[in-house]
Amino acid sequence: MSAPRVLVAIAVYNEAGKIGRVVSAYHYPTGYEVCVINDGSTDQTATEIHTAQAQITTPVTVFTHVTRQGLGACFQTAIRHALHQAFDLIAFLAGNTKDDPQDVVRLVEALLAGPYDYVQGSRYLPGGSFANTPWLRVMGTRWVHPWLFWCVTGRRLHDTTNGLRVMRTALLRDPRIQWDQAWLRRYEVEQYLLYYAVRLQYRVSEVAVKKIYPPHELGISKIPPLIGWWLMTRALVYLGLRLRR
Repeated sequence: MSAPRVLVAIAVYNEAGKIGRVVSAYHYPTGYEVCVINDGSTDQTATEIHTAQAQITTPVTVFTHVTRQGLGACFQTAIRHALHQAFDLIAFLAGNTKDDPQDVVRLVEALLAGPYDYVQGSRYLPGGSFANTPWLRVMGTRWVHPWLFWCVTGRRLHDTTNGLRVMRTALLRDPRIQWDQAWLRRYEVEQYLLYYAVRLQYRVSEVAVKKIYPPHELGISKIPPLIGWWLMTRALVYLGLRLRR
């Protein structure tokens, strides 16, 4: 594929003070478009997004959910846009400055060079980094979740929860991958997509990336410690036990 059209999807909820920097921090190459999904934010997130749009040459499309629907619902909105507008690739990037936007381009280049269908960013590969990450989160994301993923799929990966990833939209057109289901609207859709990419034998790889958590006083994550972790793992539990498809 030469000069692919790439949609960079960014989901945000109350990220004033961060989202403006994420949108304006990097001028993507030709063929890229940024898609910000504002998930019912009640702070100055919308204003920051609007201001940041004028600071870069990359096209920016904004979708606004009137009320908060969840991370998965945001990505479902972005996927619909990517498919409707015939993008070749879709990438997912955190809206709170944890990810380096330049890593998106590196993942795209790795996917095309592979060639692969799905490239997962990994903070735990050599060359990656995970500064400021709470130790409990390191245990869960480096050891527990990858182990569960291996048990369910038979595939060993280093960083199965990292939201920074890129995939071909052709994968999302596969009728066996029902990414728009209602039960995937919280934190489940990312795990669902990775599960099916592996189980359906799409070409999946990992690339080292940076995942730098902001200072604790700025809020490290919107994921609640207990219910959020369950929502991130239940997709694998349900799929592994054939309770969902």
